[in-house]
This record gives sequence, C-alpha cells and structure tokens, in this order.
Amino acid sequence: MLKNNLKFFAKKKVFTPTQTTKYLYEDIEKNILKKQKIFLADMGCGNGIIGISLYKNIKNIKNVHFSDISKDAISLCKKNTKENKINYSNVSFLVSNVFSKFNKDLKFDLIINDISGISEKVARISPWFKNVPCSSGEDGTDLTMDFLKNYKKFLNKKGMVFLPIISLCNEKKI
Repeated sequence: MLKNNLKFFAKKKVFTPTQTTKYLYEDIEKNILKKQKIFLADMGCGNGIIGISLYKNIKNIKNVHFSDISKDAISLCKKNTKENKINYSNVSFLVSNVFSKFNKDLKFDLIINDISGISEKVARISPWFKNVPCSSGEDGTDLTMDFLKNYKKFLNKKGMVFLPIISLCNEKKI
C-alpha cells in the first residue's frame, strides 16, 4: 500500500505523484524479490514516495539510492526521508540524468525507473510538468532509451527492473 501513514511534502518545481506512481508501486510490491537484503535504486525519485514507501513497508529493503535530474527533487526527497524517519546511513542521494553520474561500481537488486517518459510536447501543456524539468524528447523516449541501454551495467544478477510505459510517448519504439 503506497504511503501507509507516511507524510510527504510537495514542492512546486517537483513532479507530483500520479495514478501511474500508484500502479508502479503496486506492481513492484507484488513482484518484489524475496531476498535477504535488497539494494534499491529509485530513479526519477521526485519527492521519494516510491522508495520511501517501499523502504518502510517491505522488510528486506535495506538501502535506497535516490536519484533525480532535479536538485529541487533531491532536496525534497531528503526532507521526506527525514520526515519519515529513514536512517540516513541506509540512503544516498544523487542529482543525475539517468545513469550519467552513477558510480560505475554500484550494483542494485531492484531498479525503479520513474523518470519522465512522456513527450515534451505533452509536458509543455500538462499541469503535471508546470515548472518541472522534462527532457524526454519530442516522442517521450529519450530518457527511457538511455535507461534501457545502460541499466544492465548497474543491475545485480537476478535483479529486477520496473518502469512504466504510457501512451503519452512512442511506446512502440520502447
């Protein structure tokens, strides 16, 4: 269950979670690895709702690596991890465009890609992206294609990847 009595602050320049966020979380929760210890990457973390909710609700999530292209999102995510009493020794934060700033030695059991996957044309007119950065390209696939080209370098053997693909982009290309 997303949130589960957790508190999240919002900020004008940070993407507000949508129904897609809820569906993504529910899918992850149903299919999560049954390992002793899970290292999670929450890419496009925004306010941190997915990573924080998983950390608080799933016992075997031990470490969360939050990343977003937006400094405002990372700042808000830090505030929300503190508000929800997440031990800072179990989390890290990184301003990064997809994997561009990731340490090449990082390996994850679970990678969530919640980075923008909608057409920039749609983002320009959408209230979801008012004052929020979106560099996904005219067909909405740029960031997702970059992710798909690089995720295997950061995924542990038998690891899992979750990403939403919605019809506001060229889903056939993806």
